Amino acid sequence: MTNRQIFTVLWTTQHLIRNKDDLYVLLLGLGISFSLPPDQKIPFFLITLGLWLLSAVVAYIIQCVALALKTRRMQKGFGWDAWLTSSMSGAIMLVVCLFASKFALQWFFPSMDMLIDGIRNGEGAPNHFPAMGDLLIHVLADAHRLVEQYGFWLFNGIATRFLFQRPEETDSFLFVLQILLLFTALLISYGLAGRWYRKLPSSYATAERGWIVWYGRLLERWTKNGLVRVQLRNLVRDSEQLSSDYSFFYLDFGVWMFVGFAMGATTVAMPDWAMILVFHFLVNGMARDAFYSIDSFPGKLKFDADGKASRLFRLSGQSYSQLYEAKIWTQRLLGIHIAVAGVILVTWILKGNLFFLLLAGGIVVLHFILTPHLATMPSYISPHFKRQHYTEGEEYQEQAWLDEGVFEKGRDWLTYLCLAPILVSIALEGIRVPIYVAASIAWLGIVLVVFYTITHYAKRKVTKMIDRSDIIS
Repeated sequence: MTNRQIFTVLWTTQHLIRNKDDLYVLLLGLGISFSLPPDQKIPFFLITLGLWLLSAVVAYIIQCVALALKTRRMQKGFGWDAWLTSSMSGAIMLVVCLFASKFALQWFFPSMDMLIDGIRNGEGAPNHFPAMGDLLIHVLADAHRLVEQYGFWLFNGIATRFLFQRPEETDSFLFVLQILLLFTALLISYGLAGRWYRKLPSSYATAERGWIVWYGRLLERWTKNGLVRVQLRNLVRDSEQLSSDYSFFYLDFGVWMFVGFAMGATTVAMPDWAMILVFHFLVNGMARDAFYSIDSFPGKLKFDADGKASRLFRLSGQSYSQLYEAKIWTQRLLGIHIAVAGVILVTWILKGNLFFLLLAGGIVVLHFILTPHLATMPSYISPHFKRQHYTEGEEYQEQAWLDEGVFEKGRDWLTYLCLAPILVSIALEGIRVPIYVAASIAWLGIVLVVFYTITHYAKRKVTKMIDRSDIIS
């Protein structure tokens, strides 16, 4: 088999396995077709089948193009084309989140006002559920009209009009045009498929090309710690790791998403106290994602990512805590530009003042200190140094249990506690912004002290354990 055939067979198999639930859509379409008039039964099922196949073809095209671009960037480095792709994807995310937040906030704050008023007046919250439901239906109807407006000329809209025999004059032309474009894209994608199999030189993984390498050198100047410099240098030289989430070094998708939410919030009339609650929520999300870079680059930022090279610490008589701290500070340095850029953009969009910046500073400091610890601790408690590729780390069940079962809950609780002042303020139906900021910063300080004490104690215990044992296994 050729490389192209190998890729196509593997992709088809994985697509069917991962999207097996989509087959229920076909069964649903078959079931619905039986309840339609005789002249609509077969057309309806054929349209359902066609849209299912269309989604598979689009997914195949996207996968082929994405992998071809990924291979090219690993060869050429991450320059202007990577920045352009990242910016275009981020802009799409921004627009989607703008409309999503607009519709969500149009329902949320009025509903909360109804609920709180009902509780205060002794009417009971359930009495206001019908009104909240009516408001939700109204907001969803607006969202549906928007989607229908922009999807009017796409396959699904055209197919629906043909089914009910109400086609527009241009439907036939647009349908044929979209089929031709899709077929052309499929031919190009099939030509690209599998080109990277058995042809990717190992030197790509250490190529020093592109803008990200320059940024890595800039970050190296911000620290005098030699271990941190080594961690940064290893990361920016590893094109395979960078290709998994290179947008992190430009402007992470999370920032685009939260900026879109902020822009949507400006379209909804709300009091000052509600606006700072939105700001609190957005900044917390951006700061959390900024300092959780280990999720994007696990092959370099996990404690055991260096593999058997970690043996040097044992031979030199140094404590593994120094390597652990180097991983922590590397994640902190990597997240600074995202946190700062996100805070500046959201503050500017929401027309925030000094109180907004003070609140943002408290949230960023909290995540700057705690989030890297909560992300790295699972691989510190249960390290695995004998592996050929970083993706093997997904197979270590105890690490997965620690990460997803223990420390992910810790990260969730950190988020809940950070957002607790928002719930209190909503319950009080708003308080003055200076009082809210002062109370929030004090609360964040308490959360920081408690979580840092717990993580510091856990780190000391784990360090004593692994320094006394042979963990290179």
